[in-house]
Amino acid sequence: MKENINEKIKLSHIRGGDALIFGKDSDVRRKLSDTDALKRFSEIWPSFEPEIENAPEITQEEAKELLEERYCSFVQSQYSFKQFSLNQVPFVVRITREGVCDQLWSLGAHRDPTRLCIYFEKIEDKKKFDAIANQLQWDSQKLARQLCIDFMQKIQQE
Repeated sequence: MKENINEKIKLSHIRGGDALIFGKDSDVRRKLSDTDALKRFSEIWPSFEPEIENAPEITQEEAKELLEERYCSFVQSQYSFKQFSLNQVPFVVRITREGVCDQLWSLGAHRDPTRLCIYFEKIEDKKKFDAIANQLQWDSQKLARQLCIDFMQKIQQE
């Protein structure tokens, strides 16, 4: 199956996509140059081709139901859609009338060995953390990461 996927989408998949598909070296992938990231995508693409070819077609309604709201505007009548899994990671693709894949959406959990997800007990606790970060002129995710790094360094010094 030929692909004509936008370069920004390819870069996004390589730099932030699921480790089971795009590589367990997520720390390295995030820092790849555009050229190297696009090269990696082209090396991985052949593993998608047979899965897409053999995948069942889904309706526009099913595609919209599976995709995040921000992508629903890409579900248009002049395209067909397929759903499949590669290494147990679910995807939806958009296929042009000419049979070319021009959109690839991952529905997976985006496994990443460098990621730590935390959940606050209450929404108000998360809002308080965000407010404190904002007050300190920090992005809340960057602050949380820095607090973890500071904690590790403190423990290692003891």
